[in-house]
Amino acid sequence: MADKTCMDAAPALPQAVTFWRAGDWGFVMALALALLAVVWCGRFSFKEGMLLEVAKSNGEVVAAWATQLADRKSQPLTLASCASNTAESPTLQGEADWGRCRQALLAEAGPLAQLSNPFSRQNPVLGQRCDKKNPNLRGVVTLEKGTSSLPGMPAHVTWDLLSDEDVLVRGMLLRVQACDAGGYALKIAEIKL
Repeated sequence: MADKTCMDAAPALPQAVTFWRAGDWGFVMALALALLAVVWCGRFSFKEGMLLEVAKSNGEVVAAWATQLADRKSQPLTLASCASNTAESPTLQGEADWGRCRQALLAEAGPLAQLSNPFSRQNPVLGQRCDKKNPNLRGVVTLEKGTSSLPGMPAHVTWDLLSDEDVLVRGMLLRVQACDAGGYALKIAEIKL
């Protein structure tokens, strides 16, 4: 009889527990959505980074052009030398002001004709400045002219826009920059003509 009471006092076996409840499914779904968001953000960042690298390589091409122009110290800075054109052409006569030089560089036969803005084909390749409020200036390459401080003053260079009327002369300081997607200027090079 004693054995029977011991068996009656034994605890009952637990019920089988279902493994996947609503909270488990919710967690798995949230995890999957988070992974998809990370992949999407990574792809977006990669594409933006590649576009920025193309804009920086455009700036390096412009810097290489300016370096070649600076290395030809024996030649006067004319519109023909600005466009890296050795042929005599009546359209390439006169002094090399930046507006006409830029047009000659980006013309069909110009040395920079192959460049295009990576962010949008409608946007210019060469521009005046970077602007955070203007999305049309993403990927633009800018040139600025430098002015050294006066003798006797601490050494300092002040940078200003290179306007279309500015004449390119020997000894002029040029700074080449590229605009990133946020409108910030990335320094590429500084060249003394």
